[in-house]
Amino acid sequence: MSMDAVPFVFRDGSRSRSRVYGLFGLFRYPSRMIPEVVEWFLSRWGVSGGRVFDPFAGYGTVGYVAAQRGMPATLWDINPMTAVAVRAVFDSVPLPTARDVERVMAAIAMCPTEWSPCGSAWLAFWHPSGAHRMLRQMWGYYHHHASVWERAWLALPFVSHTVRYSFKDAPSYKLHRSKRAMETAMARTRRGFFWSDLRHALLKTVDAIGAYRAETPTDVAPEVVVGVDAVSGVYPDCAVCLTSPPYFHAREYLRSVKLELLWLGVPEATIRECARLEIPYRTVEPYPVRSATYERVRAEIAHPTTRARYDAYWWALARIVDGIRPERAFGLFVGRPTARGVRVPMDTILMEHLTANGEWSIDAYLEDTIQRRATRAPRNPETGRATDGMNREYLLVFVPSRGGVRARASERLAHDGGVGLVNRVHRGSLERESE
Repeated sequence: MSMDAVPFVFRDGSRSRSRVYGLFGLFRYPSRMIPEVVEWFLSRWGVSGGRVFDPFAGYGTVGYVAAQRGMPATLWDINPMTAVAVRAVFDSVPLPTARDVERVMAAIAMCPTEWSPCGSAWLAFWHPSGAHRMLRQMWGYYHHHASVWERAWLALPFVSHTVRYSFKDAPSYKLHRSKRAMETAMARTRRGFFWSDLRHALLKTVDAIGAYRAETPTDVAPEVVVGVDAVSGVYPDCAVCLTSPPYFHAREYLRSVKLELLWLGVPEATIRECARLEIPYRTVEPYPVRSATYERVRAEIAHPTTRARYDAYWWALARIVDGIRPERAFGLFVGRPTARGVRVPMDTILMEHLTANGEWSIDAYLEDTIQRRATRAPRNPETGRATDGMNREYLLVFVPSRGGVRARASERLAHDGGVGLVNRVHRGSLERESE
């Protein structure tokens, strides 16, 4: 199936930006869905009371926007940080205040219990010596004295603050030290900024969560499942599914947040077990990929290890998208990464695969310009090789075909008379008719 994507701009200052983007500033997650994409998708295919499913939830953006619209959501991810982020937003009831921040600050300063995930050598490797005792006090309070309610909203500012006073190279998608991070952490420690920085992080969290929750229904919160095997073949029922799969050059998200997870008390064995499920590094049984483009790209990849990862990636992803069966619409937000210099058009491969057997038809195919500098980095985060990066991402929306095997034509498709958004876009209209 050959079709050109329609240029579109999602970052239009919509109402979701001022709320969800505030949550983004609480923790630097390796990759995050654009809230405007979720808002746009749910405003057209979501339905009141209909469940939204995201099997690669990441920071939880789909859940945040769904909750704003009063829609239940199920979020899956192998990374425990997903649950930490979402629970910080929805389990902080009642909402913390500036008075709670001052109380916690005083309690940490007087905390008699110290805690760290590893020994002194590990601390010296990752953190400036002048911050060791303060970090141990902070986390001693978290693990031994904080209430369940406090731990919910303290987790994100604590890990962000810990990273700030570490030698971890924050912009990197792999866990390693950097000279820049070492110089910054040691300088801030010497200048005595630890406690004022912590207070700022806590107040920032209180403000961001409060601003988001002020305009979000109180009776809806996403269901979060972490450490789950997305290739399991057993998926929840849902009205719609919207997700952004990990790119082929997987950035090892678990490894990139290992420092944070260890301070949160996640056992290293658990981190290793979750890491074994990462795509494309996990073992996957062969699975048919119904795409000529997949075969063409595969033939261009000469490096045997890269080709093996390419196969594992697509076997896993094809199995997942075939197993998920939303009733109304299936949205996929993807880019075109490279594999050893070979461009991988994920949008084309997914379109060919999902429409090949007649069960799905394409209803929207939009192209947006990437504005995140990290995604447009000049070097591949896995290999370190120079690359022109990605400057475009694509939203594909599939709906059940009328005559397909599923035979589950949605109310939306019936209302449209079988004419999808793609056709109307090419006629010059980007808006659906009002219902």
